[in-house]
Amino acid sequence: MVEGDFIGFRLAPGKDRALFGRLGLRRNDIVTNINGISLDDPATAFTLMEQISSADEIDLTIKRGDRVMNVLFSATIN
Repeated sequence: MVEGDFIGFRLAPGKDRALFGRLGLRRNDIVTNINGISLDDPATAFTLMEQISSADEIDLTIKRGDRVMNVLFSATIN
């Protein structure tokens, strides 16, 4: 929440801290956008979770302190 507005979800590494770090993520990064869809409503995120579970690519917009960055995850199936 920023000034009373929901802006996204704060990240934490969970069980696989090494993977979290290899993906370039840091504790307290805030995901504000997934595949071009703003996470300004918690219900939107739950809908997106179903969609991205089968996606080949996931493009996250992350707020880290004062910086905003994009991180692209791509899955290759052989």
